[in-house]
Amino acid sequence: MISKQSMQIQAVLFYGALLLIAWLLFRICQPFLVPMAWAGVLAICWWPVHLRLLARFRPTLAAGISTAVLSGLLIIPVVFLGIALARQAGGAIEQVQAAFAEGPPATVREHWDQVRTWLPLPAIDELSSTVSEGAKAASGVIARQAGSILGAVMLVLFDVAIIIFSLFFMLRDGPSIGAAIRQLMPLEPTHRDRLAREIHDLIHASVTSSMIVAAVQGFIGGLL
Repeated sequence: MISKQSMQIQAVLFYGALLLIAWLLFRICQPFLVPMAWAGVLAICWWPVHLRLLARFRPTLAAGISTAVLSGLLIIPVVFLGIALARQAGGAIEQVQAAFAEGPPATVREHWDQVRTWLPLPAIDELSSTVSEGAKAASGVIARQAGSILGAVMLVLFDVAIIIFSLFFMLRDGPSIGAAIRQLMPLEPTHRDRLAREIHDLIHASVTSSMIVAAVQGFIGGLL
């Protein structure tokens, strides 16, 4: 007959093993959590448009169309832009270094001297040497970190693949996923629905405002 102390030890070992397995499972899933969260944000913001597609197509086809459109509009252009910037960073630094090594044009010198009469700025020759040295140092850093930059680019591509994969299933099974999440909330049904609506509105407002600010910043940067 099993004693009470043995049962307690077995219970402690069981729950300890359960916590360890849960921790290891979390560590395995941890790299996927942030991309999946971004996929959820995109699905929430795109959901009003996705409902129009659901009225015309089957859920799987509508989810595929929405995922393809979002990937073409948002995800893939950002990835290719980041890769292009990473590739051209070294060349841009070399061009800046060569331009300042040759010395600024006479027109630039003239305007710089005029600005120096109003502001306590350094001489343009001193500024040119400082920029040239900084560009040389940045070029060396990029050369030394080439492997790390390539690894970061590959990690971004992996995250993008997870976002696209998760986005498809979140759009296709959105209602059932939302219902399952609400069932896990330790609240009354009315409070669950209210909290879900508030979270939806908060995410939608945050993403929309961030996109507007980013568009304005990009427009101003383009003008500059």
